[in-house]
Amino acid sequence: MNRKIRAAYFAGSMKPGQDGVTRVLYRLIDALIKEDIETVFFSPIIPSLEEQKVRMIKVPSVTFPLYKEYQFAVPGHKHFDIELKEFEPDIIHINSPCSLGCAAIKYANRHNIPVAATYHTHFPSYVKYYKIKALELCSWNYMRNLYNRCDAVFVPSVPIKDELIQHGFETVEFLPHGVDANVFNPVFRDDEWKKEIGAENKTVLLYAGRLVWEKDLNTLAECYKIISEKRKNVKFTMLTCTAFGKKNMTGLRKVILKKPNGNNCTPAANFTCSYQEMKNN
Repeated sequence: MNRKIRAAYFAGSMKPGQDGVTRVLYRLIDALIKEDIETVFFSPIIPSLEEQKVRMIKVPSVTFPLYKEYQFAVPGHKHFDIELKEFEPDIIHINSPCSLGCAAIKYANRHNIPVAATYHTHFPSYVKYYKIKALELCSWNYMRNLYNRCDAVFVPSVPIKDELIQHGFETVEFLPHGVDANVFNPVFRDDEWKKEIGAENKTVLLYAGRLVWEKDLNTLAECYKIISEKRKNVKFTMLTCTAFGKKNMTGLRKVILKKPNGNNCTPAANFTCSYQEMKNN
């Protein structure tokens, strides 16, 4: 009888619904179960045992100062070395360039295990949002040195692939995200909801995501300004499932941030702030 394929995954968080990466990973878990692939996930943040669809192992960590909702894994592979050796993975897959991902790559290289990575977050672009331009070069150097030790690095778009290649990334592969037509489907259109937000007989332009500047809220503000000047039948609405952006929303007076109910996002209020208010905050 052939042994099942064994894959070990490393992620910054496995808290259900915490961010876009975790949502992708939980969809991946469903596919892994369906394909009968044996898996284990290592992360500083994991759900309760009752919520785990597959085996998950928590690694030691400390609170990350910039984002207290996230944990920074204690560097080194000794915190997962025993469990990983017992698991005997055929492949290691990292989903974050953090200390945990770095340790996993070192382990894979040392034991001649194929290692892949998914490029979920474009961290070098963050420096302009937090006004730390001096760190951009350091960020690129770290990311390039880290990911070039992977056998393959999967990116979701061609522009990102091209940019990484320009910065010396050597093993980049384009792997686009799919869209589940059963979830994103016109059958879920809700006229009552449109009435509630004052968008009856209007086109709704929806922003869905964390309310943090690295999501390029300035571009959203530009779009709001341009479309508002040209069309009066558009309603801007924001959907958020995090309190990350409270301090960034001073100027968005009409937006009410609400935390999610379970794993479901709660619609925020209408996006009716002025362009200037959003730009200045």
